[in-house]
Amino acid sequence: MATPRQIRDIFAPVLAEHPDLVMHRRWIIKPPVGLAIIGLHIGQTAYASRSDLALSVVALSRFMLPKAPGYQRYLHVSRNLSEGSTGVHPHTLGDAAPDICHDMFLPDYKAYLPANFAAKMRPFLDSVRGFDDISLWISDFRNLLQRQGAPETIDSWIAAMHGDFSKAADLMHRLLDRLGPTRDGPAGDQRRLEHEIHRVLRTGERGTIAAFLHALERQTIKANGMAKYWQPVPFPFERG
Repeated sequence: MATPRQIRDIFAPVLAEHPDLVMHRRWIIKPPVGLAIIGLHIGQTAYASRSDLALSVVALSRFMLPKAPGYQRYLHVSRNLSEGSTGVHPHTLGDAAPDICHDMFLPDYKAYLPANFAAKMRPFLDSVRGFDDISLWISDFRNLLQRQGAPETIDSWIAAMHGDFSKAADLMHRLLDRLGPTRDGPAGDQRRLEHEIHRVLRTGERGTIAAFLHALERQTIKANGMAKYWQPVPFPFERG
């Protein structure tokens, strides 16, 4: 996989054209970070010359472990700009997609990257900003095969953001009942978190729930090293 320094060099022309954006680790974001990390995530692969590009949203207080991936749509750097974000992993297409530039170190990739970024990535960074944009993006993953986590975690989080704690708790109860006993390993860690979320939501106490969710935010920010870009904002249920 390409190193962070190599990735920064490859994306240097893009960052020069878009000075309001920053590269942090394997993210390109438009600061500040509010309710979510919203950006282009440059994922790791087993191939030195390849990286996975994905438009990604990581709601800071989502009902997932802090290091879990965001809700992602894969992007292709292509010679044909009408080819957009399909959600299909670009490296699974192989020779069936000759317009796709796979090798990050070849001249074609670097030549077509700025135009691809402007056409496919920049609009996402400009349009997905507030809670409504974030919840709409995340909701699209409820029934997709590439969703991250169970659909109940999406619906419960959105209900909690709206202040409907009873509905949020009920959704988490259904999830826990459906999944059964807690197991060991990462799946067990996620299940224990879901039990704790369920317990807090059942209190129905706005202040307690807000404090818990803000703590989840801090954990996600720490896991992604985004503290210097974070400007905490109230949750929707704290505003009204």
